Amino acid sequence: MTFFDIPRQSFTTDYERIMMDVDIKYFFRSGRLGQVELGMSKTTIEESVGEPDYWMIGQIERNQKDDSPIWRYGNIEFHFNSKNELISIFNDHLMSGSIYGGHKIRLEPWFLKEKYMSFQEVVTILTEAKMDFEVAEPPGATIEAEAPSLHVLSIKLKSGIELMFANEDDDYNCIEKREDIIWNGTSQTT
Repeated sequence: MTFFDIPRQSFTTDYERIMMDVDIKYFFRSGRLGQVELGMSKTTIEESVGEPDYWMIGQIERNQKDDSPIWRYGNIEFHFNSKNELISIFNDHLMSGSIYGGHKIRLEPWFLKEKYMSFQEVVTILTEAKMDFEVAEPPGATIEAEAPSLHVLSIKLKSGIELMFANEDDDYNCIEKREDIIWNGTSQTT
C-alpha cells in the first residue's frame, strides 16, 4: 500500500483551512468523527471535510482519488467499499505519536495525546468518563505463527469504536470504527 501527497494545481487558502473540528471523546461516545459517520459517500465526506491529504495508489489502474479504497487526513484513514461508502475509520499510527488530522481536521485528542498508555490506564480513563465498553479478544487474537508472545486485547465501546492492544502491558496500537472486519490491513466483509 502506497500513499502519495498528490500536488494540487494551485495552493489556495482553502487548502490550509480547517474544515472540521473533532473531539475524540465525542467520537468515542457517538461513533461519529465530527460530521463523518459510517455509510457516508466519498462525495459527502469531501464536501464536509475537503479533499484528503493523501489517498492510496498502487494497483489502481488510473491512480485516481475517486478510485482509491483508502483516503487519509493526516494519519486518520477512511476505508471505503466498492460502492464508495465509508466502512471504517482507522488509525494505527498511535505508537509513533499522537493522532493527527492533517490539514483539514483539527483534533481535540483527549487522552490520545499521551504516547505511552497501558491497557489498564485506558480502561481506567474510559471508566472515569463513564463510557460503556467491554473488554474482548478479537478473532485470531493470538498469532502463534508470526509472534508466539503476541496476545491482542480489545476494548469495544458501545459506539462501535474499538481500541486494540498488542499485549496487556503495551500501548494501544490502533483505533477503529468499522462496519466490516478489518484485520492486519485486509478487509473481509462479513
